[in-house]
Amino acid sequence: MRKKILVLEDDSIFSFILKKSLEKLGYSAIVAGNEAEALDIFSQEKNIDLFLFDIVVNRNENGFEILKHLREISPRLKAVASTGMIVDDWKKYKIQGLLIKPYAVQELDLMLKNIFQC
Repeated sequence: MRKKILVLEDDSIFSFILKKSLEKLGYSAIVAGNEAEALDIFSQEKNIDLFLFDIVVNRNENGFEILKHLREISPRLKAVASTGMIVDDWKKYKIQGLLIKPYAVQELDLMLKNIFQC
């Protein structure tokens, strides 16, 4: 069964490319463009295996705060943050990885394989 990834990304071009890349890597990807969409999708979808999120969404939404809300529903949710800026304290959020934009599909692939041990 394909692993299901919820992607939170406000850049529509990047989210389209990311969704297609994840699908080519063998994952099922669902994209949200803001916090409300992410929470709605998460409440409706079953068995989301990983939350791949931009740290700053729409200039005023914090991806780590959104992760906190999702983990209230699913405490063991795996997560990977994505950002274009330097973040020193990301490990305190108990996420499985941090991708610095722009990143290569191969980097994403390797990280996901390590997380899912496949």
